[in-house]
Order: sequence, then C-alpha cells, then structure tokens
Amino acid sequence: MALLAALLAFVAIALFVWLLLAPKPSDLEDRLRVLTQRENGQEEPTDLSTPFRARVIAPLFKNSAQTIARLLPHNYVLRTRERLVMAGGVLGNSAGGFFLLRAGAGVILAFFTVCLWIGAKGSVDTKGLAIAVALLGLGIMVPEVWLQGRISRRQADIEKSLSDAMDMLTICVEAGLSLNAALSRVAEKLHGPIAMLFSQALNEMRLGKPRGQALRDMAERTGVQSLVSIASALAQADKMGVSIAQVLRVQSDQLRQTRRQKAEESAMKAPVKILLPLVFFIFPAMFIVLLGPAAMQLVDTFGS
Repeated sequence: MALLAALLAFVAIALFVWLLLAPKPSDLEDRLRVLTQRENGQEEPTDLSTPFRARVIAPLFKNSAQTIARLLPHNYVLRTRERLVMAGGVLGNSAGGFFLLRAGAGVILAFFTVCLWIGAKGSVDTKGLAIAVALLGLGIMVPEVWLQGRISRRQADIEKSLSDAMDMLTICVEAGLSLNAALSRVAEKLHGPIAMLFSQALNEMRLGKPRGQALRDMAERTGVQSLVSIASALAQADKMGVSIAQVLRVQSDQLRQTRRQKAEESAMKAPVKILLPLVFFIFPAMFIVLLGPAAMQLVDTFGS
C-alpha cells in the first residue's frame, strides 16, 4: 500500500512538472485559431489532434488559478502579478497560478515524504511529521526563490544590453529617424528582453496609447532603475518639445558613466570577497608546503 502511494506521488510530481515546463500556446494563437474556424464556417469543434494537456489540463489549471485569484488579497495579487511581469510573463502573469504552483509544490513534497516514511517505518511518527512540515515549507519557498532569480537574471540582461540599445537609438535619431522608427529599428537589430520591450511599447503606441505613457509602462514592467530614468526623460522631452536626440545623447553618456561606476565598485569589492577563501583555503595549503619540511626537521631534532 505504501509503495502504491509513493508511486502515485511520483506520478503526481511528474505530471505537475510536465504541466509547468511544457510549452503553452499563447492566448493570441488560441483567439486566431477560433476566428479562423468561424470565418471558415466551422463551429468550434473539439480538435482531437490537440494535445490532452492543452484540451483538458491547461484549461483546468487556468480556471483553478482564476478562482484562487478571486480569493486572495488584492494587494498580494497585484504585487505577484507585477513580479511575474518583471520575470517576463511567467505563468501568463497569473497570481492565482503562481499561488497554486507554490501550494502544489509544497503539498506534493510533503505527501511524497509521508508516503516514503510510511513505506520505511510502517507508520508516521513525530519526526516524520516534522520532516513533512519542513518540506512543505521548502516546497512553498522554492517557486519564490526561482521567480526572484528569474527576475534578477532578466534585469541583468536588460542592463547589459541597454547601453548598446541606447547608442543605437541615439545614432538612429541623429540620422533623421523618428523615435518610433528608431525604436522599431533597434527592436529588429537586437535580441533578448530589451528588443521584446521595445516591440511591446511600439505595439501599444500603434493601439493608441500615448508615447510617454507607453515608455513609462515599458520601464515599470522591468524594474530597472536606469530604464525608468531614461523613459521618464524621453516622456518629459516629448511632452515639452525638447530635442529627442539631445536627450538620448545625455542619457547614453550618463548610462555609460553609471556602468563605469558599477564596474569600479565591483572591483573594489573583489579584495573583500576573496579574503575568506584566501584565509581558509589558500593560506593553510601554503603554510603546509612552506613550513611542513621545517616542522618535520624540528621534530626530528628535538625528538632525538
């Protein structure tokens, strides 16, 4: 019985991981497919060629996430949604889905631990319950750590490519292109999160959002302070009628200076960071190599 429970727990974990890691079709693709079927005079049939995950499991997960989101505190939902957006649109920016991920990971780990404990000991004692509770907390915290790491990596990628993007944007504007055309050219030439951000901002402008507001929203979706200041300066220049090329040149120089200061700061921190491995790992080995033969000679001399 315990072996069967452990097997079911393993299957549940595998299904849960497969559901999260499998590529999900975007909502835009789903809507385009439905519109195409309607234009062709088709009713929305159940496409048996669609994977079972997309037909059954994904809608079930989505509906469950929406139900959970309505029960969660409003501030928690907003904050979680902002962090999911900063991470690049994880789980469809669903706060309920992320909460379900955390709860599911914790419950599955605890249940798997209890099953293994029953299989090994025959019953669950206080120690087994303590380990299960500890793994429950660990399972709840792991998605949080994963999300924070994803946000940090994405922000680091944006900061790394922002300098090149600003230089290219400045050159395009000084060459005579408008700001929208320059953003489009930069989005075509570059790759990664910065290109996706510029493309999304351009799409919002085409849909009617003011350019200043679109730039501010683009910066707020990243949480990168350098991009926030650049977007604010561009929005203010667009509102006041100041030369965009001059503002871009100033912001590009300031961004390059900021990167130089951060590099100098990292260089100054390097001696402090290397002190711990130097004292505990390198110095003892040097002392053994240098003083070992002398210590052996002293022992032989005084011992005789």
